[in-house]
Amino acid sequence: MNGSGTSTDPFIITNVAQFCEMSPEYHYALDADIDFSSTPYSSRVSGITLGCSLNGRGHKVRNIVCNDPTTTVDLFLISGDTTITDTIFENIRLTGKKTSFFSGTSGDIILRRCSFALKSTWLDNYTNSDCVFNSGVSFNALDCNFVMYVSWTKQRILFRDSTLTRCQIRFTMKADGAKGRYDSYCNVLYNCTLSSCTFFGDFTVQYNDIMLFSNNSTFIGCCLRIAAHGTFQFWWLDCAIPSVSAADRSGMESTVSTSISLSGNMRFITTEQMQSADYLYSIGIDCVEVDE
Repeated sequence: MNGSGTSTDPFIITNVAQFCEMSPEYHYALDADIDFSSTPYSSRVSGITLGCSLNGRGHKVRNIVCNDPTTTVDLFLISGDTTITDTIFENIRLTGKKTSFFSGTSGDIILRRCSFALKSTWLDNYTNSDCVFNSGVSFNALDCNFVMYVSWTKQRILFRDSTLTRCQIRFTMKADGAKGRYDSYCNVLYNCTLSSCTFFGDFTVQYNDIMLFSNNSTFIGCCLRIAAHGTFQFWWLDCAIPSVSAADRSGMESTVSTSISLSGNMRFITTEQMQSADYLYSIGIDCVEVDE
């Protein structure tokens, strides 16, 4: 592997084996797309440890499919402050008792100009502290694009302790809780700040599940659309969102409580606009397909 692993002379990664061998004490950069399909790593890769930086230089990391229903699946373990820039993660599919894109308990995660197309499937009942994109560390994303399909059973978080700036977040979420109980606490945002973001969510739930935006989450100048299907409760807890007139709520589905106060510079779009790639492109939103 060329390079010395320093911030000014990072190790250069050109293949899957080198990518899987990254260590937290070094800096890395991609010099080629990293395609996991048809490799020995394609179905079981997990636990790649990061602790310094990865510069994708616009390249893709794609076709990681990890399916292990017997254990937890954590794609990246964070050990120390980690910065990831200009990297495209495409067709990442994680299935396990618990799945996380980033996991760890030390260091901050900083993402700049990265894209994620991810499917995350959780098969077991873990606690409300488990999270897809941040598990115990600070998470900061700038000019990033998240497209996700998430399926889980009980008490999950999508983003926690996160600051998202000029990001596009689009997700489809399916939750299957315990019948007759409020056990699927689908906590989408927990202690997060979103600034100048577009945030589109589509929920399909079973039984009496709860969708949460909670714990001092803040929306500043965001474009928001939420559609929900099924019997559920929708809660906004301790979120800082200044009020607007009722007319500006027209894009929000009727299933969401009309008592919610929403930001004066927040924009809603209709279902038809949400389904129109041409319209989304016209307002600066990328369209990436993620198969269910």
